[in-house]
Amino acid sequence: MGDYIREVNVEWTGVENSFWGYNAAGTRLQLGKMQDDPGVSPMELVLLGLAGCTGMTVASILRKMQQPLEDIRVKVTGWSTETNPEVSLRIYNEINVEYTIKGSPIDAQKVEIAIRKADEKYCPVSKMLSAAARIHYFFQILPDEDMIPVKMS
Repeated sequence: MGDYIREVNVEWTGVENSFWGYNAAGTRLQLGKMQDDPGVSPMELVLLGLAGCTGMTVASILRKMQQPLEDIRVKVTGWSTETNPEVSLRIYNEINVEYTIKGSPIDAQKVEIAIRKADEKYCPVSKMLSAAARIHYFFQILPDEDMIPVKMS
């Protein structure tokens, strides 16, 4: 198994605590406040990474399961506690991942399988974060289902 290397860079904008973040392809993301635009905080970026990783994986698995996926939205909420009051260091200790899925008919059992596979096998962001935080997964299938908790093994 070979190494897999990712590299990103940030450059200070010269304004307050704002940076431009770039991936190797040159895609740019604003980190921190710039004029009236609050940008994305580094802790929000962690949650975005989890949402994107699991969302892409669940969508891919559902398509492979031939589910008629029309839309998928992922909302991630993280709760953090102060681990070092002297420097206000906070890390996430609880994270909720909520999928809203649209398509008809979508099989709820297949959604649950896709979410489990994303968490346990395919999403490295989930693996890294689960070392520090409890991650809870929920989903709903539109138009009328309530949020369903996913029972993880």
